[in-house]
Amino acid sequence: MLIGFLIALLSRSCREVHASNEVGKLLKNNEPVMFQVTARCQTETTGKVLQPADEIRQYLAVASCQISNSLSEPYRVILHNDSDIMHKDSDIQLAGPTTDLQLRALVLLQSPNVVSYMILNPEKGHWLFTNELSGCDIFIATKSSQPNMPLIVHANADRLNKPAQQVENLRWKGDKVDEILRDFQMYYVLKVRIHITPEQPIPADYDQYWNEYKTAHQGVKVYSYNIESPVMQAIQFYGYYKKGWTFFLKGHVNGVITNISV
Repeated sequence: MLIGFLIALLSRSCREVHASNEVGKLLKNNEPVMFQVTARCQTETTGKVLQPADEIRQYLAVASCQISNSLSEPYRVILHNDSDIMHKDSDIQLAGPTTDLQLRALVLLQSPNVVSYMILNPEKGHWLFTNELSGCDIFIATKSSQPNMPLIVHANADRLNKPAQQVENLRWKGDKVDEILRDFQMYYVLKVRIHITPEQPIPADYDQYWNEYKTAHQGVKVYSYNIESPVMQAIQFYGYYKKGWTFFLKGHVNGVITNISV
């Protein structure tokens, strides 16, 4: 009985060390962490979608994928369906599926001219991944009765031309998120908005828009990201759960992290 206990304890310890190593690689400051979503993971995720209104999609936090590191590229994270790991051509490091929530991920996919959102559930996975940012906005809303289940929005407006229509682009995304929180998720309160830095030339009404937006959205923290400085790169947005959700932006090339305070 003692031997069985020690074996179980050792097994648990090994799992915890492995999970800690995986998480540590994802959070590594000085190395770029790229990620790839396998076809099976994407299919499972996109199969759990509601469309409450035109140009709005809600992804349900039930299609939890597993995260692993690539065998060929140590700093490339692969989000995959559990069955992917059994494929003979798999480039996935783990030997089999895991139920460890530290290695399970929620995936919020984005499509052109759509505002996608998801209510995070830490009982499904402790990581959130979404498409890289190169112009889209991210919004974070919370509900006081369920503080560990924030609502995350990824808003895209490809049909609007930048820089000529920067303000129209911002307004469309902001209005769609207001619609979500007013008509479909009325118990959630907007806390954060993340947007790209303005392109040149800056429209004359750019500052006016932000003044009006901040006046109408008192208490919302506004962050910006830059895909051109210090190097040309896409930006990645992550969520990580450990006693509570934390969020950050990470440069695809230089690995620089910006913590997002909710």
